[in-house]
Amino acid sequence: MHKDVDPSAPPPRRIGAVGIIRDYEGRVLLVDPAYKDGWILPGGGAHANELPHDAVTREVQEEIGVELYPTRLLFVDYVPENEEADVREGVNFVFDLGSVSSDAPKLINSHELTGVQWVMPDDLPRFTLDAQHRRIREALRVIEGSSNVHYLVHGHRVCVNGSRRPIT
Repeated sequence: MHKDVDPSAPPPRRIGAVGIIRDYEGRVLLVDPAYKDGWILPGGGAHANELPHDAVTREVQEEIGVELYPTRLLFVDYVPENEEADVREGVNFVFDLGSVSSDAPKLINSHELTGVQWVMPDDLPRFTLDAQHRRIREALRVIEGSSNVHYLVHGHRVCVNGSRRPIT
């Protein structure tokens, strides 16, 4: 049964902002978080009242020491709650952060991350969990112009057909 949201106590939702960074050889930059399995795109949670595009710039600067500004928003990826993995429901804004020299990024935040690595797109499944792999592949498709998706659910493409229910 549907319950209305109490505006005085809305549900807690996480807002994440991550960026895809490529080098001039087409590799994707991944970071290895100390707090969970699998390599991920750099970025992190937005602070209260922080715009997602500002959050990704701040997080990338804190994590890898490179100040990059989003060139565009690629899509929004909804992440459902997963109590087993201790993941809160939220949305991730996925931005294109452009291409940089492969020697530019270096690990800055060693409290949260254990490494940074450039990975060829075909090698992503060896490093990432499935949802992250789907997210990165879709980001690359949007960048290449072969997809115009703007909404994902846990890395899966979603089509909204005028009804209130997304169709995967």
